[in-house]
Amino acid sequence: MPAEASRDHLSPETPDVAARSVLTYVYGFVALVLVGAAAMYAYYIFKVTGPLIANPRVFPQPHLQTAPHTDLQRLLAAQRKSLSTYSWADPAHQMLRIPIERAMQLIVARGEHALDPLVTPPATPTPGSRGADPR
Repeated sequence: MPAEASRDHLSPETPDVAARSVLTYVYGFVALVLVGAAAMYAYYIFKVTGPLIANPRVFPQPHLQTAPHTDLQRLLAAQRKSLSTYSWADPAHQMLRIPIERAMQLIVARGEHALDPLVTPPATPTPGSRGADPR
């Protein structure tokens, strides 16, 4: 009983938060969301006339190669001809293309010097020398 008597004189604690202002903000936010949703629905009903998702377009097939097998055979024949006949590689520089079989025979005939450069580069002066300067 003494515990009940001590509870009677205690008053409830006053709230630190004003419930009215919190509820005003919450109701205002809900109203704003509803008004926004209604505006978007009205825009959708009155302004959107076509479908939301466009139908996928079917692109036509490319007409680059009508007969790929024939084109491949023609390419391989041109490459075989290029590798097996004599022709000008660059007429301006007087360079000739020779058959691959003949090129391999020439490389084998050179023996151990087969990988040496065809033209020797000019001698470079050593650092500190005047090179070709006669002074």
